[in-house]
Amino acid sequence: MAHDAAINHDFGFLAVFSPKCASSSIKEWLWDARTHNGARPHEGSPWVDFGRIDLDEIGDHPGYLTVVFVRDPVRRVVSYYRRFVVLGETEWIHADDDGTVDLRDCTFRETVAAIAAVARSGRRLQHHLVPQVGGIPPGTSFDAIVVVERFDADLAAFNRLVGITSPGPWHSHVQRYDGPDVPGADLSPAAIRTQGAPPPEQFVDDELAATIADIYADDVDWYLSVPGTQLLTPSASARS
Repeated sequence: MAHDAAINHDFGFLAVFSPKCASSSIKEWLWDARTHNGARPHEGSPWVDFGRIDLDEIGDHPGYLTVVFVRDPVRRVVSYYRRFVVLGETEWIHADDDGTVDLRDCTFRETVAAIAAVARSGRRLQHHLVPQVGGIPPGTSFDAIVVVERFDADLAAFNRLVGITSPGPWHSHVQRYDGPDVPGADLSPAAIRTQGAPPPEQFVDDELAATIADIYADDVDWYLSVPGTQLLTPSASARS
C-alpha cells in the first residue's frame, strides 16, 4: 500500500501505510509501541525510529499479524490540496515526481486537472499523490484494516488484538476546515487562506469526484471493499 512498512517484534505485527493517510499519527503510534507499553523509554524520533522495513520484506515474517491503513481517495486529494497547495509548501507543491508540474496558486479544480494529466501521461505522481495500492507485493493479504475516517476506533481495536495498552502520544490529526460552507473548487489558495477552508465536501462536484475516482480506481475499489466505507460526496451547493 504505497510507501511505508514497519515491524514491531514485541507485539508481533507489521504495518503498511501511505502519505496523506494519517501517516504522522501512525508513525507516532509505531514509535510509542516500541516502548513495549512503557517498559522501555522512548528513543529517537517518531519520524525516523518507528521500525521501518522495506515493503518487499513484509512477507518474510510468518506468524506476524499485518495491518494496513486506508483512506477515502477523494478525501486524500482534498487533504493534500489543503495541506500543501493552500499553505504553499514549496517542497511538495507539484503534481509529478520530477517537480516540474507546479501547483502554486492553483485552485482545487486546476490541481485535480494537473494530477489527472500526469497520471494519464504515465509519469509518476509525487510522493503524496501516488496511489495507495502502489508497491504492495502481489498476493499480500492483511489481518486487519484501519480506515483513516474512523482512525481512533479502528486502531483501538487493533491495539486490543495485539496487546498494546499504552495510551501513547498518538492521536488522529484532524485538519481544520474552518471557513464558510460554500463551494471551494474554484477558490484561489489566497482566498482560502484569508477566509478559511470550506468543508471537504465543498471542494468536489460530481465531475471532480468522478475524475479523482478514475485516477485512483484501484484505491477506490479497495477502500469500498471495507465494510462501512463510502466516498466523499459533493454537497448540494457544490453540485449547483
